[in-house]
Amino acid sequence: MLEEQLYLLACVFASKADSHNIRKLATRLGSKSDYLKIICVLWPELDDPRNLSFLCKQQLVERNAEEEEISKEDVVIKLLEGDNRLIPLIEMDNATISARYRELKEFVTNKVSSKPLEGFEDWLRERILICNEVLPESPLYYSKLWETAETGVLSSKFFEWVDGIIKPLDHLDKRLHIIFKINEWKEMHDDDLFNIIFDGIESVQDDNELMEIIEHELIPTLFYGRKWETSISEFFNKQQFSLKSNTNYKLFLKTYFSLEERLKGNNEAMRNLQSKIVDILFNNSENLFNLSSLQHKLNELRDILRRFPDDIAIEDEKNVTVLEMKQFMEFFTNCSTKYSFQEIFAITQEEESAQLAHFTSLCHEEFDKTSEIPSFLQSMYETVLKAESDDKIFTRISMDDKIYSIVEIFLQMNEFNYIEMVITRFHYDEDAQVYKLLVKFFWHFFNNASNGLRKEPEIRKSSQTLQIIQRHMAQQAGANLTRMEVLLELADKLSHYSINLNKTHGGTRDAAFKPSNILEYKDCPLDIISNLLELNPRLYKDLPTTRGLLSGIYESLSISDEGQAVKIEVDLMILHIDYALVNLDFDVAYEMGERVFELCREHGQQMMKALGDEHWLTLYQMGKFIDPNWVDNEIPTEIIILQMGILGKLLEICPLEEVEIVTSQWSTLELELSARDLVRDKYALEAQGGNKSSSSVGGFAREIFHNVTSF
Repeated sequence: MLEEQLYLLACVFASKADSHNIRKLATRLGSKSDYLKIICVLWPELDDPRNLSFLCKQQLVERNAEEEEISKEDVVIKLLEGDNRLIPLIEMDNATISARYRELKEFVTNKVSSKPLEGFEDWLRERILICNEVLPESPLYYSKLWETAETGVLSSKFFEWVDGIIKPLDHLDKRLHIIFKINEWKEMHDDDLFNIIFDGIESVQDDNELMEIIEHELIPTLFYGRKWETSISEFFNKQQFSLKSNTNYKLFLKTYFSLEERLKGNNEAMRNLQSKIVDILFNNSENLFNLSSLQHKLNELRDILRRFPDDIAIEDEKNVTVLEMKQFMEFFTNCSTKYSFQEIFAITQEEESAQLAHFTSLCHEEFDKTSEIPSFLQSMYETVLKAESDDKIFTRISMDDKIYSIVEIFLQMNEFNYIEMVITRFHYDEDAQVYKLLVKFFWHFFNNASNGLRKEPEIRKSSQTLQIIQRHMAQQAGANLTRMEVLLELADKLSHYSINLNKTHGGTRDAAFKPSNILEYKDCPLDIISNLLELNPRLYKDLPTTRGLLSGIYESLSISDEGQAVKIEVDLMILHIDYALVNLDFDVAYEMGERVFELCREHGQQMMKALGDEHWLTLYQMGKFIDPNWVDNEIPTEIIILQMGILGKLLEICPLEEVEIVTSQWSTLELELSARDLVRDKYALEAQGGNKSSSSVGGFAREIFHNVTSF
């Protein structure tokens, strides 16, 4: 009964936060555990925890010699003397006292764990939980007690509990402005714990704040109770660390460094963590490559991977190890992030044609977007174009194919300086395939030119391509080099004239001249000169110019003129005669005609016969030419004599079937001449004062005088 009375008194003192009297009962109850449980449960939760600091002092827990001499009855009496309001509590009948004792003890026992409280540490843990039920917003309410406890009073296990549960919970409550009780938090499933910790973390921009979350919430929670052994697999994975944001990336990196620091010496755990790192990078690099400050991030990750063992494999792709990841990372860091880890690995497994398509696409994209093509080329030299080491990505493409692809891209981009840079760097002078590419694009540019002037963009590209051929492919080009040079020169010259060579399907011509039109006239080169003479009225007087143009046409189109030089010259001169007549210039026509006869006579009867067979009509037209500007539309007497001379020569060489028509015209002229009064001839050129140039008239007059005298 006395022990029950003491128990009731202890309950009263505890409920009143009477530290003075409760301390007197420290060794008077049935057990230390009962004493600690009473204070743990009944002491007012909102009272200042420092009022309970006496519990952590060793001398108050153990009974001293003086207290041993005082009996329990004396203790009760002294307590009652100190507060007579306690007397009714003690003087109740025994049954009532026992009943109240049982009820209070059951209440106290139910509030704490069934395990006895052996000392201050057990009490403090239970007290923290009980007070947290009332003050869930203040998990650290009792921090003053454990912070001021003497060394050795609290074990390392207790501090692990505080650091692994209470402090992370307090930090999270303040960050998210939500309240979890300690009991709720420690009973929560690991997945739920980490989901709550990560709630809102993506919006954190401040690095210090992010580090605080990792150091004060995530890492302590992971390491309390060795959760990391199971949670690295469940928590540190590609779903949690998607790398879709800079914050997620920072969280990923800082979490890794924190874990790495704590797992030093634990090789198995470290290897497991490293495996998770490469798995996250392999699967989420596509997201990573969309982030800002990517180059800095790649350098960070490359440094991390360098510390990993080469043989760690990706979970989903056992054929990909850290060794390949390191090689891929060198490519990302130095060259390009067009493809993710997964895409790069897929490329390594593809056939040659597919790899070449990827390589070409990569070069196209990088050359297009970079303002520093030389630096990108240098990066390629150090990775996929490094001759002394195997390319680990485009494994099935030869170096030749890579170079050809790059040269072709530069040709498409009109980056001619870089073409020469590549040719020189990799010693591709006189390479047949590169030469074919250059020729292909020479014609591509040439055919796309809207005119032939040197300043025209496409012609300028053709010229630049040709210059590369001249400097690096002269032997490969051979005679074609000269032909292409002549063609560009010819196109430029033709573009200075009125010209229209663009044939339509119907045989008519479009309005604009394009240099590519020249190529359509390989079988009829003289038609180009004919077009020029037709559209440029004064050109018929300039035989040297058209002769030079025709020579360029023959050379640029590779038309053989072997044994045909005289015939070509005759054909050209006949054209000039035609257009001189069209332009009513008999002087030039006659002069050119005489030169034609002379040239053909010099080269023998065969040439004369060919002249008659092929060009009799032009000579015949000279013999019947009439200038509407002549007086009374009558042929000047001198001209009649010249025409009769031409027709006379023509009769010697024209086809037999044409003799009659030529003879008829000659007879007509003879009849006209016989009707003229040669002494007072009003149709003589001299009588008309000379309607031609003095030099021509003088020449004609002398020839007329000679002919008339002979006649």
